[in-house]
Amino acid sequence: PPTASERPFVRGGYYRGARSAVAFLLRCPECGDESRWFRSSAAQVILNPNRWGRLCGEQEDLRAALARHLSVPLRAILPLDWDHVWSETRRE
Repeated sequence: PPTASERPFVRGGYYRGARSAVAFLLRCPECGDESRWFRSSAAQVILNPNRWGRLCGEQEDLRAALARHLSVPLRAILPLDWDHVWSETRRE
């Protein structure tokens, strides 16, 4: 489960079914270092260079935030049969 300090940033997701907020503990097989990983839509978490394994959904969260800031119309595409997401914009 997410720690108290992670909880404000962790979000649920969809991976082969709806998933609640979860944190994963990953251990390097070579050095034994541990890293906690979780899905987040917070830019300060996604852009942190000490975190790795960001997914397409988190990349799209950043893209959507930038598009909103620049007033670029954007729609998110969420296929229901596989774990992927992307965004599209339309020019008139």
